[in-house]
Amino acid sequence: MTQPPPRRCSGSSLVGLKEEFEQLRGGGNNCWHRTKVERVQRAISFRERDESVVEKLFIQKVKVTDEWKSRLWAWRVRKVAKGHGLCSRCGTQLPINKDQASKIFPQADLSWLISLKHNSILPGSYNSQDKTNYTYNSTMLLELAIGLLVIALFLHLRPTPTAKSKALRHLPNPPSPKPRLPFIGHLHLLNKQLLHHALISLSQQYGPLYSLYFGSMPTVVASTPELFKLFLQTHEAASFNTRFQTSAIRRLTYDNSVAMVPFGPYWKFIRKLIMNDLLNATTVNKLRPLRTQQIRKFLRVMAQSAKTQQPLDVTEELLKWTNSTISMMMLGEAEEIRDIAREVLKIFGEYSLTDFIWPLKKLKVGKYEKRIDDILNKFDPVIERVIKKRRDIVKRRKNGEVVEGESSGVFLDTLLEFAEDETMDIKITKEQIKGLVVDFFSAGTDSTAVATDWALSELINNPKVLQKAREEVYSVVGKDRLVDEADIQNMPYIRAIVKETFRMHPPLPVVKRKCVAECEIDGYVIPEGALILFNVWAVGRDPKYWDRPLEFRPERFLESGVEGEVTPIDLRGQHFQLIPFGSGRRMCPGVNLATSGMATLLASLIQCFDLQVVGPQGQILRGDEAKVSMEERAGLTVPRAHNLMCVPLAKTSIAAKLLS
Repeated sequence: MTQPPPRRCSGSSLVGLKEEFEQLRGGGNNCWHRTKVERVQRAISFRERDESVVEKLFIQKVKVTDEWKSRLWAWRVRKVAKGHGLCSRCGTQLPINKDQASKIFPQADLSWLISLKHNSILPGSYNSQDKTNYTYNSTMLLELAIGLLVIALFLHLRPTPTAKSKALRHLPNPPSPKPRLPFIGHLHLLNKQLLHHALISLSQQYGPLYSLYFGSMPTVVASTPELFKLFLQTHEAASFNTRFQTSAIRRLTYDNSVAMVPFGPYWKFIRKLIMNDLLNATTVNKLRPLRTQQIRKFLRVMAQSAKTQQPLDVTEELLKWTNSTISMMMLGEAEEIRDIAREVLKIFGEYSLTDFIWPLKKLKVGKYEKRIDDILNKFDPVIERVIKKRRDIVKRRKNGEVVEGESSGVFLDTLLEFAEDETMDIKITKEQIKGLVVDFFSAGTDSTAVATDWALSELINNPKVLQKAREEVYSVVGKDRLVDEADIQNMPYIRAIVKETFRMHPPLPVVKRKCVAECEIDGYVIPEGALILFNVWAVGRDPKYWDRPLEFRPERFLESGVEGEVTPIDLRGQHFQLIPFGSGRRMCPGVNLATSGMATLLASLIQCFDLQVVGPQGQILRGDEAKVSMEERAGLTVPRAHNLMCVPLAKTSIAAKLLS
């Protein structure tokens, strides 16, 4: 007995329902109000603009009726053998072309890709005889675009909202420039200046505490030590314990940067691990031979240039020195990762509009994001290989093997040992280890190299300071023995040069934090989520806090009662007129290591060489012309605009010994 042909379903048309209409998919038997039905139909009409969609999806022609019904049914197609779908309403079988369906809706689940309305074709919905109902109305689209523009203008030009909490609602927001432009906010006011210079100009108009909008992000700028103390000491724990991070920093640190992660158990654990296990006195002293080796390597390059009298790019050699030092201390090797690390640091100093304009924050598009992808694709395989190598070395040492030619006690070994310790309260993952590696490179490479470059440039431009420093070095170690790291504690003038360099040329001219809970600062409300900028560079050159601030005068840190302070000013974040490494809980933990290495290299260079400045044409500059340009350029640590080109001149016999 032959089976009768399948009946055609009385209802029809493809429904690509959105999430808010999810309940219609189950084939329920609910009654709907007419307005709701019309809303559903409008959603349908935008998805199905012509008959070709239905024809591509259904092998069998579907009949469309024009009946008006108030009851809306959903028809779900289930995946069954041979591409047939079963109508849960009437049992009709309709073959479905799955290949065509997947092309039209590639993200859809074929188990209920197709939905049909039963007996519910409303006026204006799809009809195979009238395709004009499914064309877009250009007037409607124009009205929609105008409406969206009006909303955008309203959102960006409306008054800045007051505090959320009632206790702070009576307080004003910090003063802000007018107008605030749609989408870009106040970014146009930066005028292509370096950020710290632009912020100084604005503070002269709006005071030491004012607000901006970087795109859609509220931003508050502070420019005095008194304000720094309120933010970074008084209110830090409750409101300002987190840093702002760009897309590049977040992705290239594997979203695990200890400098950026929110304050909490993981941050406390990692910070404690860094201070107690990686940067404690025992570990730092154990790695001193590595640091000494890298300084000797740098000095040999200088000695070779002095011998041949060929110009040397000192700036480039300083970057190699710091990069190699951090690489050896962190990973036990230097060469392969050096160039990639430099690319990472370069993009860390750049910003993209996608970091500040909220509709673009979640989009990974444009050259900026592509560069991040390219760097990550180069960096990740290298760090994976290094981690695998060091893990094998750690395992062999645990088994009692002696691994010849491999440095012991490097930071990565310690991290891997903690990662394998099952008794730890918090488990360290491989991604977190990678993030810490990038943290150490970003904190210890550019900052120390750029600061040393600034210091050498200031010494060249201030020969009296250079001569006084050389006399101190000779008095402590003489001319026959090379300066050692332990000698620096007996060289107060060298240490003062380091402090004076950080005052005039801080490694981070603008320190950044993020407000996690609104609070009151100096009579103003600071909104939650705001980016906080501390103009450290401006305070370092403010005559209100420093005598003759534009002069490079290390003696200021040796005088009693220096700059009105009872105790000597240090770099540990307690004297808020000098916080080049930040302050509070988020202060750089490697400040002692960085300043010690910088002082040792400076003292060694001063002991062994004079630096003859080379001009743009390759000639050695003499007399008053032998000055180094102090122009800045953009970057994570704001280096000098032009590399320091010099021909070293040997001052002692030590230079010749370095080459023997």
